[in-house]
Amino acid sequence: MDDRRPTALHVSSIGRYSGLHWLSLFDNGTMTGAGAWPAANRALYVPVYMPGPFVVARFWCANGAGLTDDRDMGLYDQSFTRLVSTGAVAAGSASVVQYAGVTDAKFGPGRYYLGMSVAGTTATFIRIAPALLATLQQGGMYDEASAHPLPSAATPTTPDTAYIPLFGFTQSDSV
Repeated sequence: MDDRRPTALHVSSIGRYSGLHWLSLFDNGTMTGAGAWPAANRALYVPVYMPGPFVVARFWCANGAGLTDDRDMGLYDQSFTRLVSTGAVAAGSASVVQYAGVTDAKFGPGRYYLGMSVAGTTATFIRIAPALLATLQQGGMYDEASAHPLPSAATPTTPDTAYIPLFGFTQSDSV
């Protein structure tokens, strides 16, 4: 693979590579600011479609004001095998994007899943709350109970909470 990479590419749970990027066009849900994580130890998995080779250097999440509870962010393949993750990371500063570095990992084009789990329910994140839960199901999102830290082999289920946190990864080692 080519080692060249853009320095500012951020792939997100609702961005152009996300299977849920169309939500803003068809769903009446809104980016409603910060909201508490839906359930302790819950993992959320959002599909992303990468058109070419890419590198994961850091994961990030958009923190709200509630700064508690460890979080774990990672990337899974189509069969829900964890490829890379941050491990449990302590909450960062309020109302900012928090980054957590990993050893640079290279991947080929294809479908992947961004995964994020949180140890409790007092941490808040910037998120979208879709008007219809079916929107997440149709978009290919999954969740999993009792999955913190993120498991090496996920056992995802159909989501039961209309909650899409703003998180993802970047190919950059610095902002």
